[in-house]
Amino acid sequence: MLTVITLLIILFYILEGVPYDGVPLNFTVSVHLSVTVTFSILATFGIVFAIICLILNIAYRKTK
Repeated sequence: MLTVITLLIILFYILEGVPYDGVPLNFTVSVHLSVTVTFSILATFGIVFAIICLILNIAYRKTK
């Protein structure tokens, strides 16, 4: 019986062909510091907002 992993490997071979058997190529992707800081600040605000919403939901859930 074929497993899901085996089916995915077969599907990969059908769509992409046999994997290249040479030297692997490594690419390093770098992101500018301002982008990293901006997304970190936005993520922090999102987490704080979610915690405030959770606290308000718990505090006011009996007043429906």
